[in-house]
Amino acid sequence: MARKGFVKFFDDLLAKFLSANKPNSGQELALTRAEALIQIKDWQALLAWCRQWTENDPNDAIAWFSLGDAYKRLNRYNDATMALYKSISVDPNNASVWFSLGDAYGRQSRYEDAIEALHKATRINPNHIAAWRNLGSTYNQLKRHKFAIEALNKAILIEPKDALAWYLLGNAYYLSGNITAALAAARELRRLDPPKADKLFTLIETRGGN
Repeated sequence: MARKGFVKFFDDLLAKFLSANKPNSGQELALTRAEALIQIKDWQALLAWCRQWTENDPNDAIAWFSLGDAYKRLNRYNDATMALYKSISVDPNNASVWFSLGDAYGRQSRYEDAIEALHKATRINPNHIAAWRNLGSTYNQLKRHKFAIEALNKAILIEPKDALAWYLLGNAYYLSGNITAALAAARELRRLDPPKADKLFTLIETRGGN
């Protein structure tokens, strides 16, 4: 993932977390400072601020989630997982935290751990499309293509116009040996995102599709 897209991913994830966890006045002040540091992309200062925040309030799930986010921006995924577990210990029923944990595990190639965390996210929020997408991608990494296809079809059921889910589904079908279904997914993708569809068609053809 390109750095610009990488940062946007975490910005979106943090926004989704906050939409499900209305901060109090103290948290608002801490988040305002964190958001200012995110705007100028000063990740080390963000990390220091979030560490101070968790030290001041070790029972604040938003603080620990924000610390995990800061570690992710610095590619310190092992530290991120520990911070996210702290957030979960305070609030175990937040799908966004479980999703973030699954993503952190995936970025460390800890795929089985990622699958467990992502499944917890989908059990809490069955409409968490990003969790279903990541499950599909992670199952593909483990060559468990049947499960990847099931997860990605669930993502598409939630949002039929999700181009990334269609791309991943087409790839999963191809890897499973179902060229016909892979090409059908690529054709559907062409209606949604032609450049991404061309990439998928090229991938299938390069690997021997017709």
